[in-house]
Amino acid sequence: MTEAQARALRVISRYERPRMADLAQALEVVPRSITSMVDTLESAGFVAREPDPTDRRATIVVLTCAGIEVLRQVGRMRAEAAEQLFAKLSSHEQAELRRLLELLDAGEEPLPGRRPRGR
Repeated sequence: MTEAQARALRVISRYERPRMADLAQALEVVPRSITSMVDTLESAGFVAREPDPTDRRATIVVLTCAGIEVLRQVGRMRAEAAEQLFAKLSSHEQAELRRLLELLDAGEEPLPGRRPRGR
C-alpha cells in the first residue's frame, strides 16, 4: 500500500462516505486520479462504491471491513514509528508537539456539506 492510498483510506474513514469529487478535493488531486486510486483500493477489497442517495449522478466511497482492518494496521505501524522517533524528545517536548499538532488538526477544512467524525 502506498502512502497516498493509506491517506485516501484515512480521509474516507474520517469523513464517512465521501463523494468521489469531495475525496478528490480533500486529497487535492484531479477527479480522474481519484478514480484510478479508488479502482485500485476497490480491487484490493478495501473500499466499495455506492450510489449517493441524495444525488444519483454522484458516487460515494465506503470502507469495507478489510479496509478498516488495513487502516488499523497502518495506524499501528505509524504509531510505532512515531513512538521511536519521538522517544528522543523529553515528556515536556512531546506534550508541546502534541499540542501543536492538535492545533493544526483542528484547522482542517471539512469536506463540502460534511463534518469530520468526532467534531
